[in-house]
Amino acid sequence: MTAPTSATGVPTGAGPLGGPASAEIVAQSIPVQVLRTLTDKIYDKRKAAALDVERIVRELLVQRPKEAPAIIVVIIRYLVDDLVMSQVGNYRYGGLIALAGVTIAISSSPELIQDHLPSILDPVLSCFQDTDWRARYYATESLYNVTKGVRSHILHRFPQLFDILCKLSTDSDSSVKNAAELLNRLLKEIITEKKTTYVTNFDLFSLDEFMDLLEERIKTLNPLTRSFLVEWLNVLHSMPGIELLSMIHRYLEGLFKFLGDDNEDLRQKTAALLSELLREISEAVDIQRRLGVGFGALERSLYGEAAGVPAPGLGTYEAEAGHWAPAQAAHLDFARMFAILVPFLGVPELDVRQTALHWLNEFIILARQLMLPFTAVILNSVLPALAAPHREIQTAAETTNSLLMQLVSETNLAALAEHTQLDIPAVLRTVLAHCRSDAVDTRMGCLDWLFKLHNKASHVVVADAALLESVFRCLSDPVEDVVKRGLQLVAQIAATSDADRFDALMADILRLFAKDRRLLETRGALILRQLCLALSPEDVYRSFSQVLEKEGDLDFASTMITNLNLIMITSAEMVDMRKRLRQFEKDGQVLFVDLYRSWSHSPVAAFSLCLLAQAYEHAFNLLQTFEDFEITVTLLVQIDKLVQLLESPVFSYLRLQLLDPERHPYLLKCLYALLMLLPQSSAFATLRNRLSCVSSLGHLNAAPRRISPDFFSTKDKFKKLTSEIRWVDLLTHFKYVQGRHERARKAYLSASSMRNQKRSRRGMPTPGSATTSSAPTLPVSAAAMAAATSSASLPAGGAMAGATSDSSGGGGAGPGVAGAQGGVRRKRSGRRSTGGNELWEVGADGAGSPPPPVPKK
Repeated sequence: MTAPTSATGVPTGAGPLGGPASAEIVAQSIPVQVLRTLTDKIYDKRKAAALDVERIVRELLVQRPKEAPAIIVVIIRYLVDDLVMSQVGNYRYGGLIALAGVTIAISSSPELIQDHLPSILDPVLSCFQDTDWRARYYATESLYNVTKGVRSHILHRFPQLFDILCKLSTDSDSSVKNAAELLNRLLKEIITEKKTTYVTNFDLFSLDEFMDLLEERIKTLNPLTRSFLVEWLNVLHSMPGIELLSMIHRYLEGLFKFLGDDNEDLRQKTAALLSELLREISEAVDIQRRLGVGFGALERSLYGEAAGVPAPGLGTYEAEAGHWAPAQAAHLDFARMFAILVPFLGVPELDVRQTALHWLNEFIILARQLMLPFTAVILNSVLPALAAPHREIQTAAETTNSLLMQLVSETNLAALAEHTQLDIPAVLRTVLAHCRSDAVDTRMGCLDWLFKLHNKASHVVVADAALLESVFRCLSDPVEDVVKRGLQLVAQIAATSDADRFDALMADILRLFAKDRRLLETRGALILRQLCLALSPEDVYRSFSQVLEKEGDLDFASTMITNLNLIMITSAEMVDMRKRLRQFEKDGQVLFVDLYRSWSHSPVAAFSLCLLAQAYEHAFNLLQTFEDFEITVTLLVQIDKLVQLLESPVFSYLRLQLLDPERHPYLLKCLYALLMLLPQSSAFATLRNRLSCVSSLGHLNAAPRRISPDFFSTKDKFKKLTSEIRWVDLLTHFKYVQGRHERARKAYLSASSMRNQKRSRRGMPTPGSATTSSAPTLPVSAAAMAAATSSASLPAGGAMAGATSDSSGGGGAGPGVAGAQGGVRRKRSGRRSTGGNELWEVGADGAGSPPPPVPKK
């Protein structure tokens, strides 16, 4: 392509405002040879010509100062229209270099720079859209020289330069990127020079225009562009007069996304910037609190002096004296920043999630009650993080959880302003939803929060119908710590409830055991003991007794009473209760009668209760009623276990009383009656050896040679104490309850026999046929007997959970479904018993007549 020229031989690109006329005027100031060399194909020649243009313009300013401005305008117009806008590549390259030379020549005159810089920059900036990489390279070189010449004067166009540099950071040509990096460094250097110049009033460029560009560019996925943006944010944040902290919501989300980039260097740069931003936020809060402006003024309007906000110190009026604090003008919108953090609290990237949690922790410390409305949202992310696979996340989440819980504890919820209220129902819904989590730490965290919420607003928490369902689900948890924590919450709810609510809560626990017999076997003893540890054992047992007394499922009632009795005998938590029964004073008698009503579901449990209360005569009368009922294998197993318990420290007083048969004649009879009931087993041998030791002393039938002075007084005292108890009516009640069990057992066996007959007619094998075909011989021990007849499918009326002698108290399951559990409203601890003046309910079998009422004490 032939380069166009004017009549005098001056190169002309025939631009929109150029042409031969402007070329002729320029030729009068600049030699034609110089102008021709500007369009040469060789770079060094074009560069030399640009240096000549610079020299000529400098001389023009010195020699012809009045005419120089007009001539410079013509030269710039010629370079732009005839060269830079030309379609010929060499013309454009030469024109760009010459424009830089002109800029450097006039850089000593601020007036000329202000007048001509826009006309120079606009054509140079337009070349960055050129598809020719050489044009972009020479435009970058020209812009570098222009920037170097005018220095801070170019900052008024900073948003445009920033946008161009952002695009050049990902240019396809390495030469262009290298040149852009040099320009980028120069621009940062110029910005840094202004650190001490603009402190309180920054007017170098439009921050709004820059933020619009930043908000758009920060969405990029290119790591090079991301790195470019992070570096510039670092530089601008170091400028005291540039207030970017108030606009952090416009780029904070992008920075957190940068943390998840694959580029390690970018992640490190971003983490350092975020750390610096968080430090500035903390510093701004501290300064504004101290000065009583901004965030500090907001706090004082919400909480007043009582909130611990320091009194205002240095104010804004001291700015002229050099005391201006840049952070005091920052607008801190914690609600908006928190909304940006929320999506990153649950991301899989470790660095992003950990940093987001760290920011959240700082927000809770800094903003305090202003974070309370977001408690439910925070917990929705923090509770799962308590069980995160990475220890760093767990630690950060534990810190967040602790800080938030401490904030709720220290806050008077009733005194909060409207827009800082804690939404307790929303928090409760969130916590209950996470109670179903598979993670142990999350479930424990949920229970801790239920504790806290119940302490702060028990009426709101208890009113939620899903609360007890979630708590009772924790009682079935495979982890013991979760069960214990759930029981502590149940105990706290019960302790703060009235009598009716307390009894209803205990009835719910029994209903849970009735529905889940496996829970009763595996966790029953733990649950019952923890309840007695946290609450009054007497209150718990009385409430259980009220419900079990009217329990329609006789098998469950018997199993439950057996477990409760075993815990009462062996558990350390029941020491005071056992002592009260043994002393058998007024309170002990009331407790005895209350328990006896339901303890009648289990013969051995009722007998054990009499031994604890030292009611040996009634105990002997109970044993005599055994001849009216069938002696089942289950009953023998329970007696076997009771004999083992008689050798424990709990019954040491009973063994010592065997040495005084004159005072306790029925005690020996009770033990010999037990001996007669037992088969020839290890328990039989144990009890026989114990009784042999006593009989060998010769006290069994011999009258005492010397009677102690207080013998009759002690005996009369016990007789007087027990005279108010109607023992006959208690015995009648026991017979009635056991009669119901007997009829239920027979009904079950009859139904089972009919089912087996139907199966036999169809040619199907009957259950237990291998063991029931022939009557087994009596095993050596009751435990062995139970094992030998385990397939006989007998109902466990009064079943003891297992034949071992441990104190786990697990209950066995038998036929029947849980009936309606009647809750008798009764005062707790220290109140009078309801006595026996109520009507007795006919059992599930529907047979039998009601016995006489059980008397009051």
